[in-house]
Amino acid sequence: PALKAVYATAIGKLYQKNGAALDEDDEEEVDDEEEMVVEEPKTIDRSKSWFDKALADPSLLASRPCSGYEPAMLKGVDDGIFGNDLLHVIGLETGRYDTLKDFYAKQGNRTAACYANVLELQKRQEDRQPMSLAEIDSLLNVYGDLPIACELAILRLDAMIDATAEQKVAFINKALDKWGSWQRANSLRNSLKALEQPTFNLTLDRIALPGKDMMFNIRSIRNIGKLTVNIYKVNVNGDTHLNPSISKNYAQLKKLMDSTPVATYSTDYADKK
Repeated sequence: PALKAVYATAIGKLYQKNGAALDEDDEEEVDDEEEMVVEEPKTIDRSKSWFDKALADPSLLASRPCSGYEPAMLKGVDDGIFGNDLLHVIGLETGRYDTLKDFYAKQGNRTAACYANVLELQKRQEDRQPMSLAEIDSLLNVYGDLPIACELAILRLDAMIDATAEQKVAFINKALDKWGSWQRANSLRNSLKALEQPTFNLTLDRIALPGKDMMFNIRSIRNIGKLTVNIYKVNVNGDTHLNPSISKNYAQLKKLMDSTPVATYSTDYADKK
């Protein structure tokens, strides 16, 4: 029965890959008119039918290990969350997250149930389907006592599109206090670093003309107490092909700069958030 479920999953995936909805032409012979009549094609979702067969007995699949099917299946780092059972493999391959959530919740495996919710949300994120903060918060209320809830926190941060930088920083710090020991908590730390690292964006007029003023615009600035801009003369002709955006070219241009700046502009931001 377990191997049947594996085969049914594979067949369902083949139909899914080649188009889940397949057409069947149903021909009927009409005697009195002595002609063939072709009816409208009937659409049949064959992948769904095979996936239904694959997950007909979740308890059976949960009692069987996912090992022994190599190389069709390869062990992953998170299989242990689901007890290395066959159910989670087939459930994830078929996209039947509801089956997994319900089964593991009833079995008392809250970590697996939480992760099934996470994987479902990730799939929706990949499909660009809406994912509300209220929905994630409700899951955090249920599973917030588990280390794996950090995965929900990572998803919540992604969903905080309209939040300010301060709100995101506050949420990350709160999440790290709760779930900082989780194996993927560094994702939150990297996001925090990206929000706090000193950065600035400066633009200047695209065209420089002799004897004409040029305007420098500081478009954004973050976590910098004082910003100083030095202007140097570079001893190259106007037709140079050296591009400062290319590291090797920039190294060459630096060697051609005068040692003393022709102008210096400095602005203090110490009293600003």
